[in-house]
Amino acid sequence: MNHDFNQWLEQTFPQMKLEVPLFYNFPLGLRFELGVPYRGIDDPTYFEQLEQRAISLFEAVFAESEQVCVMTFTYQTALSDIEHIERNEVQVLENYLQLECVSQVSIHSEQPDYDEDTAELMGYIQSKYVWCTVGDLDYAGILKAIGYTDFPEREAFLVERVFFIEPKQKIIFHMYDDRGLDIVGMQQESLQRLYHQYYDWLLPYDLEKMNQVFGI
Repeated sequence: MNHDFNQWLEQTFPQMKLEVPLFYNFPLGLRFELGVPYRGIDDPTYFEQLEQRAISLFEAVFAESEQVCVMTFTYQTALSDIEHIERNEVQVLENYLQLECVSQVSIHSEQPDYDEDTAELMGYIQSKYVWCTVGDLDYAGILKAIGYTDFPEREAFLVERVFFIEPKQKIIFHMYDDRGLDIVGMQQESLQRLYHQYYDWLLPYDLEKMNQVFGI
């Protein structure tokens, strides 16, 4: 199964790296601003707005999708770095899937992580994936939890990096934290509509680069 999945991934996104920052690893991509900096995290509307934007963008990509592939990457010893946080505040992918889909989650890879100086094994970077329908997935809950990645004292958060893959349009959706998210792909026409429809949400820092590609 892993061999078939790897083959599909390589054929769908040839020579592309599924690494962050995703926007800079793909020739075609959009970078959106979620949390508005000038409001500040103490503004009660800060998290509400970023969740609304993230959900709107997700639904714009996956609204008509029959299937979605969800991939996660996590460091196996991550919990040791957050021992001061209650375990029930730490969420993983399985918490957001319908029960019948949980058993379909598969290990994609486990890469050992060694200390550069001592060559001591520090842990493993594990990736998992699952195929499901959008209806089987609490995507709003996942996006909300990602938004709290840097604010674990506020609400439950994810220890995993999450990538949503739309197979027909060949699009990858990745929200990196409360600040923003990347939507990348292999076909310009699949992203062009998003560029025009959500232009006001594009991250100003990378706007010139996006305008050069999509501003036609």
